[in-house]
Amino acid sequence: MKLKKSPVGKQIDYSGLTAPVDNAAIRQFLEENSYSKSHARLEILLRIFGLLFVIWGGFSMVTGAMASGVTGITGGIQLVVVGIVLLLVTPVIKRLYTTSVRISRFAHANGWSYMHRVVNPSHQGVIFGVGHSRTAKDIIYMNGDDETASFEVGNYQYTTGSGKSQRTHYWTYCCIEMDRHVPHMLLDAKANNASLFGKNLASNLPVSLRKDQVLSLEGDFDKYFTLYAPKDYKRDALYIFTPDLMALLIDAAHSFDAEVIDNRLYIYTRQSGGSGGALTRPDFMYRLLSVIHAVGMKVHRQTDYYADEAVGDRSIDVVAAGGRRLKQGVSWFAVIIILLVIVLLFAPLVFDLIGGR
Repeated sequence: MKLKKSPVGKQIDYSGLTAPVDNAAIRQFLEENSYSKSHARLEILLRIFGLLFVIWGGFSMVTGAMASGVTGITGGIQLVVVGIVLLLVTPVIKRLYTTSVRISRFAHANGWSYMHRVVNPSHQGVIFGVGHSRTAKDIIYMNGDDETASFEVGNYQYTTGSGKSQRTHYWTYCCIEMDRHVPHMLLDAKANNASLFGKNLASNLPVSLRKDQVLSLEGDFDKYFTLYAPKDYKRDALYIFTPDLMALLIDAAHSFDAEVIDNRLYIYTRQSGGSGGALTRPDFMYRLLSVIHAVGMKVHRQTDYYADEAVGDRSIDVVAAGGRRLKQGVSWFAVIIILLVIVLLFAPLVFDLIGGR
């Protein structure tokens, strides 16, 4: 898919997302991203050890056969298998960079910047303050102009729990810069939340917010999003989320979560696995860039003249302490689940005690 009509004010070349990736392209990518020396050493070591294991295993098999020893033959076969695995690991490792190569090509073909990996990225959104081992990957940057605000798109992951309960969470995010600081507000899309018989049960987002911060807006907006805004900032929220912006959100971004915090707008979507492959799909990228251009630019314009009345001085681009961060709450859905688990675990013990009397 090449030079499709762009949602960001210019023609976008999507061909890099689907073009074949060979070993030469992967090698070039590793060199451009300062991985060449470490990966070259690793590749050499793996090949050396792989050959040594194959030779050692072959020798063990021959000596075992000559001595009619089943143990020697079996051990030799195992060594040969290990050697072959080591020899095959290098091309497998290289193929893991296929997604990164494609996203990098896409960025460069359209005049954007690319960064492969950032540990603990300096973002303030709700998904960035949870868990540990926080890493952003395959990041695309674009400097804004009169038609499009500066934005950043990437894959992000973090880990929660430990041991057997450890779990890694994967997201694709977009960050759009704004000229002014605004109150912390969050749009929780209902389309990606847990629901039962049409009833919204639990948020897709990793944090729970206090329900007294929920703000109801006019029209059908509440059918698609739950809007959280700090107390005493309802007027400010209505200043930003005008009817035309709400219509844009419903049409273009009803399945994305969105958040405004400080001077940034974030758009989130959870990914089912760690491949990061969503960004290599032209249809997904087109849709995401459409949201950036339509919603991002609209929010950018809506907030261009915003000033917090609680501060009292528009020349100071700050938000008062009460509006800077939403207050977190308790997920009653999670509490109910925990209570049910406790009841199920201890119910047999209680019945045994009652029956033993």
